[in-house]
Amino acid sequence: MDCNRYSTKEQLLRVTALLKRFGDKTRRQPVSIEVTANELRAAEKLWVNTIQASNFEDERSYLQGVSKKEPLLVRQLDLFLDEEGTIRCQGRIDKSSLPMTTKRPILLPARHFYTQLKYHKRLLNQFAKQWRTEYLTSLRESSRSKVSSDAARKLAIEEGEIVVLKNDKSSRSFWKVARVEELLPSKDGVIRAAKVRVVNQENGKSTWLRRPIQHLVPLEIRSSCKQKNETHARDPTTEETKEDASSKEPLKANARSTVVTKYFLRSQNNRKDTV
Repeated sequence: MDCNRYSTKEQLLRVTALLKRFGDKTRRQPVSIEVTANELRAAEKLWVNTIQASNFEDERSYLQGVSKKEPLLVRQLDLFLDEEGTIRCQGRIDKSSLPMTTKRPILLPARHFYTQLKYHKRLLNQFAKQWRTEYLTSLRESSRSKVSSDAARKLAIEEGEIVVLKNDKSSRSFWKVARVEELLPSKDGVIRAAKVRVVNQENGKSTWLRRPIQHLVPLEIRSSCKQKNETHARDPTTEETKEDASSKEPLKANARSTVVTKYFLRSQNNRKDTV
């Protein structure tokens, strides 16, 4: 069995435990379909003993009493065999209250793939822990320091905006659509909640709910009145156009009155000529 074909230690041990269960001579019926913890420990011990037998043959033969020549590694690391036949190291921390795996670690070759799998899992767990405890918290602290109090009070969600009510118990496709009717500021002036209106599609009845801002997802759809006001506010030429139109209206009125007066005088002259 080639351990280089597996990317994690857990996968390697599970496959080994299943093969060991299949090759059991007693052919006992397993207690459960899933691999048990005892089978995983037996698979790990099998791999450790196999790797030690192929990489530390001289050390094992000396510790078993077969060879009388003491290898240098036995003297340096104070190697010994435990009750399961596994080569372990011992040293000055043997009398401490640390767990057995720390006080007496198992001897493994540094460049073996099984050893790399063990350290791969350890580094992955350490990276995930360091990501949560250090990096994410530093991002939150840096963002808090950069945002001022005025910017914190500024909110993207406004009254009349169409939002989706976030619900952790259902998928996103089942979230309800609502309209923000009123923003509810707290005592410190920061808006943390809002009153929204939800319309039932079956009977058309409206329901008013109070929801936190974190549960409102804006859809960038606003009322037509607000959009017109925003477009007028964005376009500086709107007021100028209105002023031009208002200034042209009296000119049009004067022109109309002049035309009517000329027509009236011309009609009177025609009547005099006929008489």
